[in-house]
Amino acid sequence: MSNPMGSQDALARHDPLDRTDHVTTYQLHPSSKSDANVKKLLQGLTTWVNSYVILDSMTVRDVVVDLDDGQLLASFLSQITGDPIVDPQTLAARSDRSKMVILQLVVKYIETNLKIKQDPGRWTAEGIMAKDHGSALCLLVDLARVLGCPYTLPPNVSIAVIKREELPSGVKTKTTVYKITGDEERLGNDAELVLSPREDGAAVSYEPDAFDKLFSQPEKIREVTLLLLEFLNAQLETLNIRLNCLSKVEGIYLILLIGTLGNIFVPLHHYALTPSTLAAKIDNARFALGMMADLDIDVSRINATVGD
Repeated sequence: MSNPMGSQDALARHDPLDRTDHVTTYQLHPSSKSDANVKKLLQGLTTWVNSYVILDSMTVRDVVVDLDDGQLLASFLSQITGDPIVDPQTLAARSDRSKMVILQLVVKYIETNLKIKQDPGRWTAEGIMAKDHGSALCLLVDLARVLGCPYTLPPNVSIAVIKREELPSGVKTKTTVYKITGDEERLGNDAELVLSPREDGAAVSYEPDAFDKLFSQPEKIREVTLLLLEFLNAQLETLNIRLNCLSKVEGIYLILLIGTLGNIFVPLHHYALTPSTLAAKIDNARFALGMMADLDIDVSRINATVGD
């Protein structure tokens, strides 16, 4: 998914149907590129997306570049929600037409299931495909508000994007300012915007832990993921349970894992051993979090409803 040449500020899109060879590029204004809050926003969003797409062996290097074909967005949304967004065969396709189909399916899911509508003042599918910084970042922040991004995102971030069009009559440029994050999420006079995955929607401020730092180094995530999966399977093998992906770790497996590690017997009437509905899975996850809280484990950053 990532651009082998690395991050680029100016990216061109050629429309094969445009006989005038109309070329449009989007570039982050130098003042925005050097803004510390913009850099922090990019880092937080990149880390968040990477923590999920790594499960599909993908890595984000530039969230603006890598969102354009819909594949990364489809993987991210599928992992974080548990919903199949795109048929795997379609996801593996690489033609321009298939990329457009994938992005259309992703946008339809976002609008229908997450109730986030396209807004020309924030993001559009066309803007995502054209690698417009404003569209890409506005969409990710909107997703963060709905899905619960656990990473610190600074408030009141605006960016200036330069749109450059090469026309037969000459070059036309236009600068547009996008308000990416607002001040309504501010936690206090000096607080930073923290979009936490708490079920009550309240934001929680916290210091980055070892895993936050880990997710800022994508090259190490896969190794740690495999180690965690190996540990999980080693504990559950006595119950004839084996998982091949951390994204499949539902509440029931957490309950069994906690019981195994703590040598705790959990009465069957407290949870659903074979949950068949989303509600049952969420109840299991909440019960598992309750067990963890009873063991003095901090669960304030975990949402029972995200990922089930």
